[in-house]
Amino acid sequence: MITDVSEWVVHAQEGDSLTLPSVPGLQIFEVQLVLRRALANIWTEVNDQNEIVVHRITYSRRAQLENSLRDGCRVDLVLEAALGFTRVFRELIRSQKPLIGHNMLLDLMYLHDKFYRPLPESFVEFKTSTHKLFPSVFDTKHISKRTRQEFLSLRIPNLFALHAALESRLIDLAQHGPTLNHAAVCQRYSQSDYPHEAAFDAFICGTVLLQLAQLLLTHQSSLFDPRTPRIGEYLDLLKPYENNVNMIRARVSFTSLSGPDPQAERPPILLVKVRRGWSSTPAEIAKEFATFCSLDVRKESSRQYLLATNEWKGARKILRTYRSHPVFQVEPYRYWSHSGTVTSTFRLCCSLALATMLVFFLGRPA
Repeated sequence: MITDVSEWVVHAQEGDSLTLPSVPGLQIFEVQLVLRRALANIWTEVNDQNEIVVHRITYSRRAQLENSLRDGCRVDLVLEAALGFTRVFRELIRSQKPLIGHNMLLDLMYLHDKFYRPLPESFVEFKTSTHKLFPSVFDTKHISKRTRQEFLSLRIPNLFALHAALESRLIDLAQHGPTLNHAAVCQRYSQSDYPHEAAFDAFICGTVLLQLAQLLLTHQSSLFDPRTPRIGEYLDLLKPYENNVNMIRARVSFTSLSGPDPQAERPPILLVKVRRGWSSTPAEIAKEFATFCSLDVRKESSRQYLLATNEWKGARKILRTYRSHPVFQVEPYRYWSHSGTVTSTFRLCCSLALATMLVFFLGRPA
């Protein structure tokens, strides 16, 4: 590319321009800086198509442009562009506005690890640090699960299905909530859906939070109130759910970023022991127990598997059904008695203690 520009500038007249092909990312700055250092009688800029345009200019004009505040290749602007999403992260912290997400624990962990500091060893330290960064957090997954019995009878598999279900429910109740206006660059979101596009997902997540707040308001109001509530009223209604983040396949259904976690409310993990002489795989174990409830399977050893489920009824039924099964023995998992690491450590300690005693007694003089 430098060779092409060097050959062109030899025959170019003052005011002539050469358009170069578009280059990705930060290379658009690198190419311009290299060209400017190599040739003192040119200037570069980027057009609307993200292409580099090279202009043949005089040396005096070059000196004027180098001191211009409108130069897109200034070092401070390049560094600012290189920050990327870090700028968004810093603005989120600076604004101290409520942070809204859907099933957002992993999102919070990713933000902390990649844009703030490495994740601490302690989960409690992570919660304290995250709460300091984002004092107000709302997880729409957690709120929808807590209000499911009141407003929705079906399980909602994802954010977009939740949005559709809430919208239908509000229409049934003749409730519409606040009017949402898109920015000029996002008008297409009012005409069609763009799932998994960051800005659209953020819009849907915020909309779902307002829909949930509107349902809570409708549930608490004894009379129809035609006025549009203020955002502060919505946040007051959502206060009981603030800083509670949904947990997946854990003993608790959510974790609190601003206080102690709730008491365990999910069934214990189940340990499945396969009797000798029978082979099995995680897929076969999952198929065997899938008729009772939704669950996850993890292989613990060659003949032991762990089952995790959210459903007490299903867990109890599994324990009853397999109480005297000829192939599978199922019981609640107890870390101190079932963990392979604990068992191995205990056996090692016993062996060392026995060896020490033998040395002590055998080494005593007669």
